[in-house]
Amino acid sequence: MSSRQVRQSNLTEIINTEHKLLLEAPQNYGEFFNHALQSINLLQTFIAGLKKGGAWLFISFTAHIRKHHLLAFMSIVRRHHTQAFMNLRQVLESGANAAYALGNPKADDFVSVTPEGLLDVRDDLKDKRYKWLEMNYPEGSQAIKAMKAQMQLSSHSNLVDVHRTFKVRGGKKHVQLDTPFFDLENKFIIKGDLWALANIAIGLMDLFYGINQKIGLITFSIDFVPRLQALDADNQRLRAMMMKTRKFKRADKKAKLRDERLKKGPAGQK
Repeated sequence: MSSRQVRQSNLTEIINTEHKLLLEAPQNYGEFFNHALQSINLLQTFIAGLKKGGAWLFISFTAHIRKHHLLAFMSIVRRHHTQAFMNLRQVLESGANAAYALGNPKADDFVSVTPEGLLDVRDDLKDKRYKWLEMNYPEGSQAIKAMKAQMQLSSHSNLVDVHRTFKVRGGKKHVQLDTPFFDLENKFIIKGDLWALANIAIGLMDLFYGINQKIGLITFSIDFVPRLQALDADNQRLRAMMMKTRKFKRADKKAKLRDERLKKGPAGQK
């Protein structure tokens, strides 16, 4: 469905178009859609039970992860990139909190009560949780930080993302400004977003599995490990496929040139 074919002149048309975009997504994005859907299914079912009490904090954050992971998926295929990445940021931050809660099931490490009886989610408590994750599970901590950094741009208003819903059409005499509700169609970006969505789920579930090896709080579904391994292998395959495309190679070349310039410091800047 191209931007010119999208019906969005009123709320009813927008709702119907969102539904149609979701129905057409399996055909439009093929194995990237199926891969993302498999990550959702595993994220929803990887916990079979809990071996002992004190898990309510972990389960609370896991529920939040599942919700925003699914919201991100629906936002991607309905062509709302910024909304998708705002949801994925929630997934990553709740993932870090869930990981900490798995090893430290103490509510006082997440929130305090002010003298007025209000709940206060202090920055120093957040710092404590991230430091624990960095010290005990550095690979998982670094992966979360790297993915958050990649999403930093879309977490705030910027000229790059606003041009997803802005285009100038026409010639010298007549110009038309196109400002659609839905992002302008770019299948390459949408496939990349679907890949990233699955990659995040894989990373978080792998982190939880590693922490649980020491804690023993979670009973995983009987086929969790082989399903996660298969999903990870497919994720790597799709990544390699994306990296072979002309669009990726062109963008990667420019990114490397930028990184080289930045390494040179002020002298290398124009």
